Amino acid sequence: MDKPILFLAILLFCFSCDQNSKIVDRILRLEDFTEVNTPYKVTKIIPLETRPEILLGEYLSVKISEDHIYIYDKNTRNAIQRFDREGNYLGPAALVGEGPNTLNAITDFLISDARLVVLESMGAYSRIQVFNENGQIIKTIETTYLGFSFSKLDNGNYVLYGGFNLPLTENRIVKLTSSGEITDTYLPNTYTGSMLPMQEQNFVKSGNNLYFHEVFAPKVFSISDSLETVLGFDFGRYAIPERYFEMDWMEGFEMINSQGFAAISDYFRSGEFHYIGVDVQVEGQLARHHLLWDGEKGTKRIFSPTQLPAFQYPVAVIGDELLFISQAAHLLELEPNDLPEGAQHLDPEDNPVLVFVDLSDN
Repeated sequence: MDKPILFLAILLFCFSCDQNSKIVDRILRLEDFTEVNTPYKVTKIIPLETRPEILLGEYLSVKISEDHIYIYDKNTRNAIQRFDREGNYLGPAALVGEGPNTLNAITDFLISDARLVVLESMGAYSRIQVFNENGQIIKTIETTYLGFSFSKLDNGNYVLYGGFNLPLTENRIVKLTSSGEITDTYLPNTYTGSMLPMQEQNFVKSGNNLYFHEVFAPKVFSISDSLETVLGFDFGRYAIPERYFEMDWMEGFEMINSQGFAAISDYFRSGEFHYIGVDVQVEGQLARHHLLWDGEKGTKRIFSPTQLPAFQYPVAVIGDELLFISQAAHLLELEPNDLPEGAQHLDPEDNPVLVFVDLSDN
């Protein structure tokens, strides 16, 4: 979970049943969705084991493999912790330190072929470290590109995002071979103002597809042999104006915060389900929504994320279920009848909980 500048979440249902089929480009608007107040139906929870040596905070990055749950606490920034799929703590999977098989920093991470892969941003360049199941670094890839998030392509190469970070990154996306050579570049930085890079999770794998989004662009892209637009948003009065990219970053942020602005923050896909996170902020106040789009049932906008903190931080869409990572105290704020078996045994001070929501009822 990132500390949001802003956060609004949207869920989409696509007409196509073929995960590999091309999505028709669309321009969406928030007002296209019907407002409802249907609460989510929590079907399952996985409490993460609480121990004195592993107390997790609020802002977490979560990756789920077939056998494990990996958690990176963005406040402490000192380790990637590993749990089994029942929430039992298995110890650190990677540590920041000075000894062998440790990292200088953790910028982003992913799971590939049951192995932990970590991106380190080293000030003016990046390094990718591949760990085996015993916590040993078995491969190091260095590149001259300074990346803040990354993903792995099906051919074994990587794609990195460096953001709006002139003069260090002339292009916001690069493709990288498994030996660190840059082969392709996308989205050149052409702005004239001063901007700070946003450290966000830009990539999401879904089946054989890889998707990308960034906070200052109202679009979702797919990445394969090329970069293609999947869908876009018309945010109307909350669109970031072009003059923002010509301003000093502090002056520009004051301007868009005063007038209000919106941006895509998350995107997940599983089969027909599409999830887009869109953040809306006006004068420091966030509006958070989940929008569902189903070709047969119409469109919906669910407001519960604003009122119910348990549903603020999505992790993934798997099949017909949407996953959140929630503080135990926030989960216990829900109505007791809305909680599954086992939730009554939680303590508000416990570690966070993975929350599974049934999308078919919404």
